Amino acid sequence: MAQWNLERLADALRPLFASVEPLEAGLEEFVRVFNEGYHAMLADKFGVAGLDDAADESLVQEGLALLQRSEADYTLFFRGLTDWSGAVDANDALAVGALGDVFYREELREAHLGEWAAWLRRWRARCVRPAVMARANPRFVLRNYLAQEAIDRAVGGDASAVLDLLEVMRRPYDEQPDRAAYARKRPEWARHRPGCSMLSCSS
Repeated sequence: MAQWNLERLADALRPLFASVEPLEAGLEEFVRVFNEGYHAMLADKFGVAGLDDAADESLVQEGLALLQRSEADYTLFFRGLTDWSGAVDANDALAVGALGDVFYREELREAHLGEWAAWLRRWRARCVRPAVMARANPRFVLRNYLAQEAIDRAVGGDASAVLDLLEVMRRPYDEQPDRAAYARKRPEWARHRPGCSMLSCSS
């Protein structure tokens, strides 16, 4: 989205330049810096040395593909991975179960159980930066449904949910056990509710 916006800005500025080369160079530099930062972020979240290594790159890309295919909650998955204490020699269900309640659909968890167990064993062998993961994977994020619930209550005259959310999000990497409700998966009622899903870019 940022790249698209910058391209539109470049289009608007083009009449002011004698040549399009400076604008194109700026766009190319944005892509380079963005990709560099994105790869560094992924390496931190997965705890691997870096995506310059083909084995780490493959591991990360397969993990991302599995997340999508199995409809897992990304925030809960990465936090579960950070804290993962599963045994590599455990059966598949135990190995994957150690991630916690990260899947939205049980049938998809079952369908990909073997793939996840095999991936976790590979990941354990490649993970070299667990301390970095703890700083890269928050326990709490401002989920759309939480924001919508707080908005609904505030419209009704109760601002306490807004204040609670602000307090939780001040320390997103801390466990905050008394605030565990704010770290749950998106409830089913919020899957298609306006304000909780189907948001526009300007939302």
